[in-house]
Amino acid sequence: MLRSELEELIEQAAREEWEELDLAGKGIEVLPATIAKCKSLKRLILGKITERKYYNSYFGWQTEYKFWGNRLKTLPTEITELTNLQSLDLRNNSLSAIPDSITRLTNLQSLDLRNNSLSAIPDSIQG
Repeated sequence: MLRSELEELIEQAAREEWEELDLAGKGIEVLPATIAKCKSLKRLILGKITERKYYNSYFGWQTEYKFWGNRLKTLPTEITELTNLQSLDLRNNSLSAIPDSITRLTNLQSLDLRNNSLSAIPDSIQG
């Protein structure tokens, strides 16, 4: 996804007060600071896993998993302005660190960090 397309989508989400924004699998390397405009967001998806079941005449029922991520290495500090955010899915990215400031997201109930390059998770968000 081109940066201009991403910025346009973020502007639309902010203008229309979306509660969910799914950006998984878009090839994003940098999440723009303008994400802070999306004050209504309750769920931000930057990575996910989908599952598909199908029947194979030789093996029987099979399950296929698809990993949808991005190439995020860092998060903008402006993400902490999404005060309504309840779920943040960051799996399948290239994050090496999570800022302590993420604790400012006081409504956050779910933070998924699986399949990243994290060397450590701050004590303030563990538990």
